[in-house]
Amino acid sequence: MRENHLSYFILFFVCFILSGCMAMSDEIKQKSNLKIAFLGDSITWLGWNTPDGYVQKTVKALNDEGFVITPYPEGVSGNITQEMLNRMDADVLNNKPDVLFFMGGINDIWLKNNRVGKYRKNVEKIIDKAQKIRMRPRL
Repeated sequence: MRENHLSYFILFFVCFILSGCMAMSDEIKQKSNLKIAFLGDSITWLGWNTPDGYVQKTVKALNDEGFVITPYPEGVSGNITQEMLNRMDADVLNNKPDVLFFMGGINDIWLKNNRVGKYRKNVEKIIDKAQKIRMRPRL
C-alpha cells in the first residue's frame, strides 16, 4: 500500500477553483468586493501567515490586477479533508464567498493513512456544498 502513496501524491495536492470561476474577466474587476475563501490545511495556514505564502501572493497578484479582494483564509494545520468538510459551513459558506480555493489531502495520507476513496468522497462533498450555494462571481 505504501508504494501507491507516491503515485497518488499529485492527487492529494489539490487546488480547485469552483463553480465557473476559472477565468476572472474584466467584468469581475468592476465588482466592488470579490470574496475569496481559501480552505485547507497547514499549507493554506502558512499561505496566509507568511509574506511569501500562496494565499498572500494570490491576493496581492489579484489586487495588482485591479481586483478588490476580501480574503477568508481558512487553513488549519493538521486538518484532513473530513475536518475541512466538517468546518466548511461555519468557516467558509457563512462568509458567502464568490470563489473557493481548496487545497488539501496531504494529511489524509501522511498523518491519518486514509484511503484514496475516502479522500475523494470528502472532496466531492466539499465541491457539492460549494455548488449548492452557487458559489461564483455575483456581478
